[in-house]
Amino acid sequence: MLYTLCQAAKACGKNKATILYAIKKGKLSATRNEREEWQIDPAELSRVYPKQVESVEPKPVEEAFKIKLLEEKIKLLEQVVSDLQEDKKAARADVLQWQGVAAHLSEQLKQLPAPHNEEGGAIIDADQPPAQKAAGGQRGGFWSFFWPWF
Repeated sequence: MLYTLCQAAKACGKNKATILYAIKKGKLSATRNEREEWQIDPAELSRVYPKQVESVEPKPVEEAFKIKLLEEKIKLLEQVVSDLQEDKKAARADVLQWQGVAAHLSEQLKQLPAPHNEEGGAIIDADQPPAQKAAGGQRGGFWSFFWPWF
């Protein structure tokens, strides 16, 4: 079975242009069929572009060293995760404690009598909103800083 240009390129791991260049230079013999497609003999292709066998076997010493190193990294990361989880639990406990303190102080503050001025009236009335600006009333938007009459 003869290869086409595309099949030959896939078979030897080269580009189609590389195979065609070798044909044009005469390094690789090929013929054209009735549809003007290149026909390349597999033996001829392997003569010009021999199959390269890649060494897939890893070196056992390097692999063992890498495995040991990765195991140590995993142990270290597991320890970091465990420490962070403990810190998170401690922070949650602190938040709950401070929320309890804030609630307790809020209750105590509500039980205190309101401060009075010299005439005996309350200085702060909890039911009224805070006073507006004395002179200008409610503060304007962004442009009121540059043009206060707006």
